[in-house]
Amino acid sequence: MPKKFTVDARTILHLGRDSIKDHTTALLELVKNSYDADATCIEVDIMCQIEQPRIRIGDNGCGMAENDITNHWLRIGYSEKRQNKVSKRGRRKTGEKGIGRISADRLGSLLALHTQTEQDGIIGLSINWDDFESNQNLSDIPIAEISEPELTIPQCLKPDKEGQPITGTELIITKLRQEWTQGDIENLYKELSMLVSPFTETDDFDIKLQTDVAEGYEESVQSKLYDNYEIRLDIHYDGESEEISYTLTERDLKESGQKQILERSIIRKQLFTEPIKDVEIGLGDIRIVLMYYPRVTRILEGSGFTLSDLRSFLNNNAGVKIYRDNIRVKPYGNLDAPEGDWLRLGEKVARDPAGVGRKSFLIRPTQLVGAVFIGRDSNPYLVDSASREGLVNNPEFSALQEFMLGCVRVLSSRVHEKSNEAKESDTQRIQRSPSEEVKQLQRELSSLRRELRSIKSFILPEADDHVENTFAQIDIVDEKIGDAQESLKDLESQVQVYRGLATIGISATVFGHEIQTAIDSLIGSLSNANGFLNTNPPQPAKAIEYIQKSKEHARRVKTWGNFALDRVRRDKRRRTKIDVDHLVANIVRDLEPTMNAVNINITTNLEPIRGRMFAMDIEALLINLLTNAYTACKQQSKKRTIHVELQRQNEQGKKGIVLIVADSGPGIADQFQSEIWKPLWSNKTSKRRKKRKQVGTGLGLTIVQSIVNDLNGSRMQDSDPNLGGARFTIWLPIRKN
Repeated sequence: MPKKFTVDARTILHLGRDSIKDHTTALLELVKNSYDADATCIEVDIMCQIEQPRIRIGDNGCGMAENDITNHWLRIGYSEKRQNKVSKRGRRKTGEKGIGRISADRLGSLLALHTQTEQDGIIGLSINWDDFESNQNLSDIPIAEISEPELTIPQCLKPDKEGQPITGTELIITKLRQEWTQGDIENLYKELSMLVSPFTETDDFDIKLQTDVAEGYEESVQSKLYDNYEIRLDIHYDGESEEISYTLTERDLKESGQKQILERSIIRKQLFTEPIKDVEIGLGDIRIVLMYYPRVTRILEGSGFTLSDLRSFLNNNAGVKIYRDNIRVKPYGNLDAPEGDWLRLGEKVARDPAGVGRKSFLIRPTQLVGAVFIGRDSNPYLVDSASREGLVNNPEFSALQEFMLGCVRVLSSRVHEKSNEAKESDTQRIQRSPSEEVKQLQRELSSLRRELRSIKSFILPEADDHVENTFAQIDIVDEKIGDAQESLKDLESQVQVYRGLATIGISATVFGHEIQTAIDSLIGSLSNANGFLNTNPPQPAKAIEYIQKSKEHARRVKTWGNFALDRVRRDKRRRTKIDVDHLVANIVRDLEPTMNAVNINITTNLEPIRGRMFAMDIEALLINLLTNAYTACKQQSKKRTIHVELQRQNEQGKKGIVLIVADSGPGIADQFQSEIWKPLWSNKTSKRRKKRKQVGTGLGLTIVQSIVNDLNGSRMQDSDPNLGGARFTIWLPIRKN
């Protein structure tokens, strides 16, 4: 007799409650099934404060016939989504494993299923998942039918066609296995929002969430992630005007996503890359919305969403869709369908894959969420094809394609412009140092490791080898990152030394005249002393007078030598507890004699601050700012003053210090505001009458910029209201003791 497998009833529990991460994920799986069933409206009710707590999921999808239930829904592991990956409405189906329906077991013990199709009446099933905890074969456990099932189908949206049969499915889950909290509802709302169209005026897909667990969830779920675009373009063409106005809405990612609106206009014919004779007259009233989403984490900061959330959102929504009278025209915008990329953006990008920095940059179809809204009355020449799938490919449709391509180019051009503006902007962007980037990568790996451990118990035994292999790969990557971090530490230590040495060199260049004067005076005093000793008779009193002067000049030279050597002491290369105010005061004290020699007065206002910092970096930063101020003051014959301030200041919730250096020099011309930070750029010149020669190294402020970046700080420059010259303000984070 031939042998065959049998299946233990508990298998269904392993696939359901034991394999699904949490109850929020389980409910989301059931909602996705409604989405795959082409529902335009879903109602999700989570009621936990009533006498018999329940979860209800109702949709107006295609429903299930008797054959579907018997041969598909009750057949574990079967999924018709493997054969039919796209639904009749053109949706890319979300599941293919055939076990999503079992997630109801994760939510509660009892399930009542009610469903209706065009062919059959209402069918009802009742399932008690606890029955499967026996040692019977899976096929031996009966599924009860409900004799007189009742079905409540959501009617929150209009049917696609008048008189369309009412179909749908309703799941009612009772004897809930877990309490729902406000945090669970918030997380569920966020997950549901990624299934919803960002265009609220359309009839694509609507989810209504009702619950007594938390307040404020009585309205339809709105797609929150859509508001995280980088740039949005809105155009309204009335079908007649030669000049078309449009709006660009941009999110300033450096200012917590604050929005800036730009109003612009363009001549209609400029939107067409090829001459369109009189066909464009056939285009009537059109409204267009295009949103650009680069797949990078920076556009998500402060939103609570992850890059994985963004990818999921774009997988569901990317593409430019057509809506006629607010009803979707398929298949346009479904990137999986042959005609989905109806603007041929993918093909054009493949021919010229220009990056955002190049003028020919074109937004990728997977980075674009957009829609064009037309009406039957306002655009009578845009008509349905004979198959009712899409529009007739006539000259008017070609004009619409060209018009839309022009709009995409307008948005792409602005993305390119903004990229260049960011490069040229003199506003300092807080950047992470290479070490911080490595630490962030380690944190993300640790998070991934924890996530894998948390779900390991839900993973089937046969997948254990894959999980262990993943852990092994993470460990290898982690080890490599550790090696890279050690190398970076060595490099950063070397960079600190080089910056310190460069600062000494810059200081020697700037203060060179005063140092040389001290050396010449030393030599002169010693020469005079020697002369008085060699006279006949010798004049020791005069010689002693000049020796005393030479000692003072030697002290000035020695002070400079000690100052230079002190800047690169090894202990200053480590992050240690320091009194920042004392450090600043000592540098000012060491440089004060050189400043006073050219009539520069230094004033200070230093707040006592103690914390863990790199002394060498603070010194290099301050010395470069002081030498810069020294040179600026020497260009003025009026009263010369440099003012130094040190204060505590918090930025974005981080504790830090602000170091301010202001001078009475001529200030920085507007046209040089963004140039001064560039390497080797200098506007410092000698005062020789015949030929003015550049005397600055052009490295001082570049070193300042480098230190600010490495310490994750920020900087700005403006005009000091009291002294009239330049004022540099540096903010650096500080670690407490």
